[in-house]
Amino acid sequence: MPPGTLEIKRKFMNKTVRILVKRDELTLEGIKQFYVNFDKEEWKLETLCDLRDTSHHAEYHLCEHLA
Repeated sequence: MPPGTLEIKRKFMNKTVRILVKRDELTLEGIKQFYVNFDKEEWKLETLCDLRDTSHHAEYHLCEHLA
């Protein structure tokens, strides 16, 4: 884990759970990632709903890149 990562986590997140997995046991099988660039802010919700509707997964994690 990069230096400073845990300190940033402690600053912004409460009651977190730390799960350590050996690199050779780590699997990303079945995980789908999407990068969506929105031309207009108002398209964001509709596009995310479309992605949700086309997927059969019960769990989603959304991250917003702030540049």
